[in-house]
Amino acid sequence: MEAYQATGSISYKNTAKEVLEYVLRDMTSPEGGFYSAEDADSEGEEGKFYVWTEEEIRRILPSEDAKAALSLFGVASRGNFSETGESPSGRNILHFVRPLEEMASGLQVSTDLLVSKIARIRKALFEAREKRVHPARDEKVLTDWNGLMIAALAKAGRALNEERYLEAAARAANFVRKRLRNSDSVLFHRYAQGERAIQGFLDDYSFFAWGLLEVYQASLEEEFKDTAFATIEKMTELFWDEKEGGFYFTPGKGADYMPKQKQVYDGALPSGNSVALLDLLLASRMSTDSRFENIADRMSKTFAREIRESPVAHTFFLCAVDLAVGPTYNVTVVGDPRNKDVKTMLKAFNDHYLPNAVLSMKSPERPGLGYEQIDGRATAYVCRDKACLAPTNKTDRMLELLEIRENANE
Repeated sequence: MEAYQATGSISYKNTAKEVLEYVLRDMTSPEGGFYSAEDADSEGEEGKFYVWTEEEIRRILPSEDAKAALSLFGVASRGNFSETGESPSGRNILHFVRPLEEMASGLQVSTDLLVSKIARIRKALFEAREKRVHPARDEKVLTDWNGLMIAALAKAGRALNEERYLEAAARAANFVRKRLRNSDSVLFHRYAQGERAIQGFLDDYSFFAWGLLEVYQASLEEEFKDTAFATIEKMTELFWDEKEGGFYFTPGKGADYMPKQKQVYDGALPSGNSVALLDLLLASRMSTDSRFENIADRMSKTFAREIRESPVAHTFFLCAVDLAVGPTYNVTVVGDPRNKDVKTMLKAFNDHYLPNAVLSMKSPERPGLGYEQIDGRATAYVCRDKACLAPTNKTDRMLELLEIRENANE
């Protein structure tokens, strides 16, 4: 979603929505958690469920749509890939051969019109594909992977103003809280066939806490922030290396745990330490508790030499460092989130790419710490690097304080 917010490219937006639609349709349990994986093969052949021949497309689609699909998706009679390195087998992996905007320009149609045409084509192909034998699905629910998916859905809900994405994120967060967490905030790693098992690892805590913090900023419901803080506290209790700094992958107590490891480099997924640093920095900016920032500062010093030697292997950690270095903005909106003026202000904030801005909400009935509404309207308190600026009840002024130079509807 960040790529879409930063560039405004409809291709990024559509790709994100398509991924999320797949997850919500095919990888979501009845209780709201997200399954682990889907097999690559079906009927004994890898990829069979997903590939197409030219003849199949011509048979399924009307002539004009078939012609468009063959061109847009790079379909060839001989196929567009080879499974063994030999001649293509006649099967095709459907993919856009050029960016949407470029294809629309070449066809001399608007991007919106092309998107509509593609949606019609894809719907027909999807309905035909649903009649095939589906790949098997691994229905384990893993806490760490669910944390990442929760964060992604919450971010998408904010950026796209899509309530159902936020609802799915909140539902999954509640599933983890109910099924994979005990009353002492201890997490378990996996849930399968009605049972939870394996005491959680660092990734389970840090990824889930991140998901909760993103759901809080999207929903502004305090319970998610409270659970995130409790999860970070428990993570620190179980995994923090008081002597050297940084978090171990496994808990530090007991004789049955694996040898202690402390990973900070990112692989296919960000490392637990990278996400933990982001959690601590976000939490520090949502609270008055200096412990979060103190631990984060020590982490940066602990891993500084390793990261300087290979920054490209620590990109997520560096994203958190960017938040620490700043400039960083704290935006607190005072008002009732059900009111139109609050919704307008929040939408203006969420429409922009603001990776170093943290959002909070205060009720006008219980604002606390001097947060008050101006003239009974939604009011934004913007702080830049902990220096608070004059509050405003005007949306465009809030954006100016965030250094976004444009007019916004109030």
